[in-house]
This record gives sequence, structure tokens and C-alpha cells, in this order.
Amino acid sequence: MSESPLPPNTPSTPNHSNSSNITTGLSFKRHFRPYFTKKQLAILNGLKKSGQLVAKENNLRYTYCKFIQDVGKKVGFPQKTISTAQTLYHRFYLYYSVKDYPPQDISVTCIFVASKIEENIKKLKDIIVAVHSVKHPDWKELDPEQVSDDRRRKILTYEKLLLETLSFDFQLRHAYEYVIKFTKWLKEHHQPQLEHKRLAKKAYDLAVDSYRTLICVEYPAHTVAAGCIYLASKMLEEEDSAFKGLSAMEQWNNRFFSRMEDIEG
Repeated sequence: MSESPLPPNTPSTPNHSNSSNITTGLSFKRHFRPYFTKKQLAILNGLKKSGQLVAKENNLRYTYCKFIQDVGKKVGFPQKTISTAQTLYHRFYLYYSVKDYPPQDISVTCIFVASKIEENIKKLKDIIVAVHSVKHPDWKELDPEQVSDDRRRKILTYEKLLLETLSFDFQLRHAYEYVIKFTKWLKEHHQPQLEHKRLAKKAYDLAVDSYRTLICVEYPAHTVAAGCIYLASKMLEEEDSAFKGLSAMEQWNNRFFSRMEDIEG
């Protein structure tokens, strides 16, 4: 019987207490970091940003991640491409500020780069047309030939900056890729009565929504997936007392290389 649905080389949730401290933002542009502790994120935010600006960026994060979702759906991208774009947005603004780089242009850049990473390539003009449609739903659709060269050049300039910020590392995994696998595995190996399809649907939706927060740069995808499954089970149990969710007796978190304090957090 398999001990875990994850491959043997899957890393455990990092031990945040042993994580190195961040002293300068520049030192972390030189190599890719898959995730950051809350303390490290706070230090990065405090390096060049006032408390008022940090609060503004937190509000804009939700707004523009929704914007990326809407534009991505308008273009016809799958959820994976949209989530990649949202992750790129979060990573860019770890180092830069909205007062220096407008979030709408950076959002467009992230969508454009994500389409290349996930091999759903669209012309930049087509993405800008979708942006116009989302921003002005009651207006006439923009003609792709009316997209100015200046606007295209600006996005292409931001593309280079975004790629440098990522250190050209595109190894991104998404939480909802694990949700169905995890719930199915739990039912097959540990909880035969688990309503895994209902649980998976709820957890999948939570995982998609999580990309409007910084959680994708705090924890690896398999830990986020475990957290979404745990929260989904709690929510469904509150909605329906007859729902057969996760067993309180089973230490299933160990099978997913994740600590319970991170899953609950």
C-alpha cells in the first residue's frame, strides 16, 4: 500500500524557524526562492514601503488578481495559466511598488508571460483587447490593430523586468493540481466513507481563490492543497451534519509532507 500520494522526493513543508533572514531585497533578486516565511515577507515589505503603501498594495492585490482572473477567462486561458499569472503578480510586487509600476500594466505583463510558461500563447494585442473588454464591458470591442506600439513596447519592457525578478525560474506547481489526487487517495487508502468528490470540488474552489492572497509564495502547493481540503471539510461539515469528511483520528497530514500547524494556518 502506498504511504503517500506524493513522490518520495517531495520536500516537506520548510521549517520556518530555521529559515535565513532577509536583510536586503536586492540579495534575493539573484536567485529564485520558492516560498517565504511571513517574517521574510514583512521584511521585504518594510524595506522600501511605508505602512500606508503596504496596506494599499494589499487591497490592490485582491483587485488585480480578480482582474487577471477575468481577463484570463475572457481570453480563454485554462485556470493553470491564470493562476501562474497571479503568482507572477505576487512575486513581482515582493520587490517593487505600485507607486513605481502600475498594477494594470504589470497584470497584463504577468498574463502574457504566463501564457508562454504554460504554452497557451496568445498575441499581446489579443490580451490587450480582452483587458479593454473587461475594463469597459459596455464599450465597443477594441480593434487589435488600434493597440498602440507604445503600449506594446511598455509591456515588453516590463516582461524583461519580470523575468529578471523571477531569475528565469518557471518551476511553478499549483495547489488544485493535488486536490483531486489527495482526496481520492484518502478514500482509497484510509477513509472508504469519505465523500471525496464533494470534498474535492469545495477544496478546488478554495485553492483557486487562494491565489488572490500571498499564500502561494508562503507554502508549497501540496501544503496549500492539504489546507484547502482541511478547510473544505470543516465548511461542509458545518453546512451539512451528515457530510462524511476527514477523520479526526487519522493523521493524514503526515502523508502529505505537511505540518498540521501550517495546514490550519
